[in-house]
Amino acid sequence: MVWEKIIQLFPFLQQLKTTEQKMIQDNSFIKEIKQGELLISQEKTCQFTPLILTGLLRIFKISETGREVTLFRSYPGDTCLLNLSCRFGGNDFGAMVQAEGKSTLLMIPESVFRIVLEKSVIWKDFLVKSLYQRLGETIYILEQVAFTRVDQRLVRILLDQANNTGTIYATQEQLATELGTAREVISRLLTELKLKGFLIPKRGKIQILRLEELESLLL
Repeated sequence: MVWEKIIQLFPFLQQLKTTEQKMIQDNSFIKEIKQGELLISQEKTCQFTPLILTGLLRIFKISETGREVTLFRSYPGDTCLLNLSCRFGGNDFGAMVQAEGKSTLLMIPESVFRIVLEKSVIWKDFLVKSLYQRLGETIYILEQVAFTRVDQRLVRILLDQANNTGTIYATQEQLATELGTAREVISRLLTELKLKGFLIPKRGKIQILRLEELESLLL
C-alpha cells in the first residue's frame, strides 16, 4: 500500500515532519495476517506498534475453562491498543488479538516509535480518540453480558449479522464465542427459535424466516 493511501487512513501521519514520515516509511513494514491468525498471544511481549490498513482484528479474553469473550474490535484506521499497553504499562492485559478475515498492518518498530511518536501530541490525540471508542464498545459488551439474557443477545446478533436475504453466515461455535457462552446453549436456543418458526439453522449458516417477528422478541 502506497504512503498516500496510508496517510488517508491515518491523517495524523501527515502532520509529522517530513524527516519523521520518512523514518517511518524506511523502517516499518507491511504484515499480512490470515483469517484466524493470532497477532498477540497471552504473555507475549510487543515489539511493534501496528496500524491497521485493511481487515478486522478481534480482541478477546479466554477463561480458565476455555470460554472466550470478545472485548472489542479494531478496524482500518485504528491501532492495536494491546500493543501499547505492553509499552506504556510494562505488561499486558492477558488478552489475545485475532484476525477476522485477511488483514494488513503497518508494523512500526519500537525504536522508531520512541524517536517519532512517543512524545508526539498528535499521536497522543489519536490514541485518546481510539481509547474512547474502544472503551465504549467494551462497556457495551460488559453491560450485555451482565444485564441481558443470552437468548436476547443471540437474537440481537442474528439481526445485526443478517444480510438483505435474512441469511447469517456463522456456525454455532462462532456465535457461542461471540456471546461468551457454550455451543450447547446456542444450539438449544436456535432449536427453540426453529420450533417457533423464526429461522432454519443450516450447516455454517442460519436462515431467518420471520424477520419482523424476530425483532419483536427484543421489545
